[in-house]
Order: sequence, then structure tokens, then C-alpha cells
Amino acid sequence: IKKVKTEILENIKKINERNINLSRSLISNFPVKDLCIPICKVETDEKAIDVYENFKQNPDDLGVCVVEKGFPVGIVTYEKLAIRMSGNYGFSLNMNNNISKLMDSGFLSVDYNTPVNLVSSMAMLRPNKKLYDFIVVTKDRKCIGIVTIKKLLQKTTEMKVSAAKHQNPLTGLAGNLM
Repeated sequence: IKKVKTEILENIKKINERNINLSRSLISNFPVKDLCIPICKVETDEKAIDVYENFKQNPDDLGVCVVEKGFPVGIVTYEKLAIRMSGNYGFSLNMNNNISKLMDSGFLSVDYNTPVNLVSSMAMLRPNKKLYDFIVVTKDRKCIGIVTIKKLLQKTTEMKVSAAKHQNPLTGLAGNLM
């Protein structure tokens, strides 16, 4: 009886290990491309006034990706452009500038196959002023869209909750759900 008990316990441990590895694999292998949404792309010589007017006509747009021959070189968020265009002389000083003079060239860009958990970690390492800026997603170094911090956090939380459902609360090992 003792030998049978030991064999059963060993088999349960193997199943738990497999489930733990599976849940870790799911979390670390979910690519950011599955969260990617389209974004308006503008060339570096686009005038700031045209981008600003586009934002006014499309209030749901988060920003634009500034590209040069399809390759992202910067981003412009609506909020940051509005700040640059405000004030006593902001509009007059900036309306005829190329968007390349107002863009943020220190943006976060990731390959479309990068795992969500890695992108999330990279995003949280950014300075506070850029913490909630969208992330540019690329394929062959060309912009294919963006992922928002909101979507990134929602998916990361969903994956962690899903993994936690399979863990025993006392041991932290898999085996809670069969």
C-alpha cells in the first residue's frame, strides 16, 4: 500500500510540474502582435498643423507614428502635441514646423513576436513622463501598429489570473483545477 501511495504521489507531482510549465509557457509565449491595433503613420516632413487637425477630426486617435520610409523614427501623442500647441505662442511657433521637430524619438518599439510579459516589463522601466505612452509594434523593423498600456496590463493580469487558477493556494503548485 505504501508503494502504491508513493507512486500515486510521484504521478501527481509529475502532472503538477507539467501544468506549472504549461502555465508559465502560456504567459511567456503570448506575442504582443495579438494585442496590436492600427495607428496612423505620418512622414517626418508632415506639418504639425496637419497632424493637429487630424487629431481634432479623430478624437479617439491616441497618437501617430512618425515614419521614414516605413521605419518608425518617433511618436506624437495627442496630449503632448496639444501641450506644445498651447500657451501664448505655442500654436504660432509650431504650426508650420515639420512633425519631426515635435516628435518623441525616445519611444519604445518592440518586434511583433516579443512576449507580452517582456513588453510589460520593458514598458514599466520607462521614465514616468513616458510610462503611459503607447508602444510601437514592428515587423521587419517597419511599424505595423501599436499596443496600449491598458491592453498590455489587461492581458498580463488575465494571464496571471489564469495561471493562478491552476495553482494550489497552500503550495503554489499546479493541481487546483483538473
